[in-house]
Amino acid sequence: MENKLSYKNVCVMKWIAILMIIISHYYRFFAEEIAISPLKSIGYFGAALFAFLSGYLGEINKDKVIKMGGRKWLTRKICVVYIPYVIVNVISVFIYKSKSNILLQILCGSNDNILWYVPFVLIFYIIFCVFTILNINEKYFIVVGILIYIILEFMGFDSQWYTSIASLICGLFIGKLIENNIQIILSGFTFMLFSFLTVICSRFYILKDLFTSVAGMSFCILIFLIFVNLKNKEGHNRKIVSMLSGLTFWIYLIHMKVGFILQEINMLNIWLFIIITLCVSAIFNLLYSMIKNRLVGK
Repeated sequence: MENKLSYKNVCVMKWIAILMIIISHYYRFFAEEIAISPLKSIGYFGAALFAFLSGYLGEINKDKVIKMGGRKWLTRKICVVYIPYVIVNVISVFIYKSKSNILLQILCGSNDNILWYVPFVLIFYIIFCVFTILNINEKYFIVVGILIYIILEFMGFDSQWYTSIASLICGLFIGKLIENNIQIILSGFTFMLFSFLTVICSRFYILKDLFTSVAGMSFCILIFLIFVNLKNKEGHNRKIVSMLSGLTFWIYLIHMKVGFILQEINMLNIWLFIIITLCVSAIFNLLYSMIKNRLVGK
């Protein structure tokens, strides 16, 4: 596929996405009194960028699904995504001490509502695996995405679902774009325009969700085109890059728990929140990497 991102740039883009998400969550859930509205909203675009990369990486690694076989590929994805999710949810049962159903807490992450991305991306992996094994034309992903978008709209889901659906599908087809500065400028302009329209139409939920989705796609295309033009060499430190890339997922899973504990002991501030989240996530990532390598291989 043309216009491929280097592995290093994918890692950097993941770090941009996760920093946007944890900063957004800090100001949204732990420092609500601080009037920094834009920082509370950047998490939508961080989630969109993660979804975009999931679609993009799925597309360029499609041969692996065929080579490994759908069941084995899907099992590997479950080991990488869902098992860490369950582990963190088990720990969170003791942190939050919620009286809600324990199975829902462990299997669905009901203790904090920010872990919606895990079931979201698992649904994508299942659909993508079926489409690939059955050799169904990728264009039908757009139809499926629109149907899911409409169903979620009627069910009243939050905006990040719509933004991420649009960005994920966008990631599947982004490799066909031509590299040029005009596209970068247009993507940046579209991103700013629809972000502005999203704020104006905040009372009209359907329009707001639609504009947020377009803004999210434009943001992802803009970031993609910037990084795809950075001709970095892969080098010989792929293991380090892989570890840093995997660390972002653990940060996503853990950061709300860290914030909750720091808040409970009255030690919460943005820098301590980020530093402790990074340290705890690094420990979990290292330990689970050793377990995962035994479960599914390197």
